[in-house]
Amino acid sequence: MTETSPLSKLFKPGMTKEQFIDKYNELKAKSKGDKKSIFKDEFAGSIGQVYDLINANKDDKIDEDEIKNLAGNDTSDGENVLSEADMLKVYQELVKQQNATSEYRYNPDTETESADGVQQQQKAIKYSSNKPEDMYNDVVTKGGQENGSYIESLSSQIDSLEAMATERQNVSDMRLNNLQSQMDDLVMRSSELSTSFKSEYKDLSKKVQKAKQKAEKCRTELNELKTKIDNTDNDIQSLKSDIETDTDEKTKAKKQKQLEKLQNKYRDYHESYQETSSEMDSYNQSQQNESAKLSDLTTQNTSDKSDLSSRINTIKSNMAAERASAKQDLSSYRQQISVLQNAQNYALSQMQPSDDGVSENYSDEDTSKFSYDAKELKAKWQKKFPKKVSKLSDAFFNKTVEISKRIGCDPNALMAVMYSESGLNSKAGNSNGGATGLIQFMPSTAKALGTTTAKLRAMSPEEQLNYVEKCFLSSKKYAGFKSSDKLDAGTLYALIFLPGYAKRNVLTTKGHKFYNYNAGLDTNKDGQITKADLSARIHKFMA
Repeated sequence: MTETSPLSKLFKPGMTKEQFIDKYNELKAKSKGDKKSIFKDEFAGSIGQVYDLINANKDDKIDEDEIKNLAGNDTSDGENVLSEADMLKVYQELVKQQNATSEYRYNPDTETESADGVQQQQKAIKYSSNKPEDMYNDVVTKGGQENGSYIESLSSQIDSLEAMATERQNVSDMRLNNLQSQMDDLVMRSSELSTSFKSEYKDLSKKVQKAKQKAEKCRTELNELKTKIDNTDNDIQSLKSDIETDTDEKTKAKKQKQLEKLQNKYRDYHESYQETSSEMDSYNQSQQNESAKLSDLTTQNTSDKSDLSSRINTIKSNMAAERASAKQDLSSYRQQISVLQNAQNYALSQMQPSDDGVSENYSDEDTSKFSYDAKELKAKWQKKFPKKVSKLSDAFFNKTVEISKRIGCDPNALMAVMYSESGLNSKAGNSNGGATGLIQFMPSTAKALGTTTAKLRAMSPEEQLNYVEKCFLSSKKYAGFKSSDKLDAGTLYALIFLPGYAKRNVLTTKGHKFYNYNAGLDTNKDGQITKADLSARIHKFMA
């Protein structure tokens, strides 16, 4: 990739995903109107996923090796310089990977066309109904599939649907942005047209008025000249009559000279009359020409305004249609995801973990002796984690204590859970799953709580605690605990790890997806994650 390539400004070592997207949009804006630019609208909606495709090691930054691999996509000139065609290859590879993940989409037709026009092959999964118990009966009870495999299959389907919903939203955003850009251009053109019309109309109107005024002035002068011509002609005729009757040669000669003067004046008046008359005709013609231009200008402006208005209305109609289409598609995805999540929760409730190697004497702290002293809580955590706690307010600790009372847990344990998940950073994020915040809310969890990960990330720590409480209370109810039940540290952590198992000792075993993704929680490495393991992790952080 040469230094002169536009992409050299985009693909730099150390570039994070956020920086990558910001730089892409900056370069795209600068290249607007350049037909040869590789910064196309077709990439804009999925540029974050293009980054994920390039960032092979998933460390949230581009390194030298990844840039070299990217340059290897150069197929046009063999000079390791990415062209538009090469960028398209990267995008097509992304689409190909996304299509592969769509294989497990829930209950589709054998082949359907997605919102972005890409044909997607999908495996049809048919159930007798959408009821979780019926689905479970079809696949596990009657079908003989192992419960854990069924849960993993549901999880794959959910992940695929969520990815497809995200892509559909990205495509819709891209289309709407493109349409909005077109409409903005038309609105600007309409404004420019109005300004130009007003200016030209004003200039032509002035010319028409000026020609009219000059023609009127000529008409007045003609009337004055006509009077002078008539008077002079009368004087000439009178003087001629006098000369004919006069017998005095001397007087007659004198009158003859007067006659010559009058005749010269008559000719002068007549010539002026002809010139002024010609000048008036010229002004009248100019007035007619400028009036015609004014009429043509008004007609053209009316036509242009009508055309622009029609095009703007068409774009508005297209935008409304796209919003409605995206809303319908996303609603369909959400409905399918909801069905699968309900099926997954039901399957979790039916799952009986192996008791092999289970410690039957699991116990935790005495839940009757929790301390709800906010000052004491802050003092303990201030001593153990001064840098972390210095960023938190007294209000945060006061609220943590009040929430702990309502949840029925040790405030120290709640602090430790939040520390384990986020380091007490309300803006902490995980790029792999999109988890965010104090207890690493997943996007689906945030949605179930009536918010989004983006909104959670924008909240203050105190504001986010409201959703921490909502999450725990919801999980506590779902797990089958009474609202008055006290929760030990291991159980508290289990409520956000696997709430459906929170009443059990063994939460998951080696080989299951939940274990494989969280093997680090198996503190004694016995092949199973138990509440005792979670408790051990929590007590490691507790002040």
